[in-house]
Amino acid sequence: MIAEPLPAPGRRGGFTLVELLVVIAIIGVLVALLLPAVQAAREAARRMSCQNNLKQIGLAIHNHHDTMRYFPPSATSQPFHPGWAGQHGWGQFTLAFIEQGNMANQYKWENNWFDPPNQPIVGLRIKTFLCPSVPTPNRMDVGTATSVPATPPAWNASPTDYTPPTRIAQNAITAGFVSPGPAHIDGMMVTNMKLRFADVTDGTSSTIAIVESAGRPARWQKGKLINTQQSNTAASWADRNNLIAPTGALPDGSARLGPCPMNCTNNQELYSFHPAGCMAVFGDGSVRMLSNTMTLTTLSSLITKAGLETSAQE
Repeated sequence: MIAEPLPAPGRRGGFTLVELLVVIAIIGVLVALLLPAVQAAREAARRMSCQNNLKQIGLAIHNHHDTMRYFPPSATSQPFHPGWAGQHGWGQFTLAFIEQGNMANQYKWENNWFDPPNQPIVGLRIKTFLCPSVPTPNRMDVGTATSVPATPPAWNASPTDYTPPTRIAQNAITAGFVSPGPAHIDGMMVTNMKLRFADVTDGTSSTIAIVESAGRPARWQKGKLINTQQSNTAASWADRNNLIAPTGALPDGSARLGPCPMNCTNNQELYSFHPAGCMAVFGDGSVRMLSNTMTLTTLSSLITKAGLETSAQE
């Protein structure tokens, strides 16, 4: 047997350039294969967190009903109780029931949500009101309350990614995107109204209470950021962010009133950053994913509390 020569003194064996390139290529392929799986796992975790947020909100709505004998209104535009100011959002009504009792005690109902005495409260971020899938977590809604007769004060308010769908817009019915038109267009949380379980005649398991309209006050269309700050978009949990009366949108999200039921624009429409659709909590407290393939007519039947429709989730 002929012995192989030993390496020369002071020299060590190593990778050739070709071998190094092969190793780098293999590592690149492995990273490319693993990255989608990691991203999918992260989104699954974020989706579960979003689902838990909506579950907590659903329980808060039920607890409010048990305590006050009515569901929180989607907002108020006039004094809801003696001594109250007129303008409040739905979020304030739930604070005491989502373990935010201290904030609930400090919020001043005798002032509007945007008034200076309430600024220390409405500017606080509440994790339960924010979907972790939104790629801009440090948002803040800013603007002026233009509806106030006197010089409107400037305000800063923490946003929410969830909102009550208060009704179906009549122009969506007239345009034929919702057919046939429901007998009653209101949802189960309506401005200035004290609605109860008995009012939800379509059934709480078939009626949406809160749904995603995520990413506000920025404007998003089909997953693309169009504007980082749309002023006065009613994006805060304290604001009258009840302006969700879905009309549908054009498929590219460039305008409202169209066949797209969700995830085309967050301009007063259903919108999420989940790939399959939008999360919603129903009147019975269950949380479900509304599919992107759902028609606007089916979505409408799930929003109305007394539409007399025979509806099923697609």
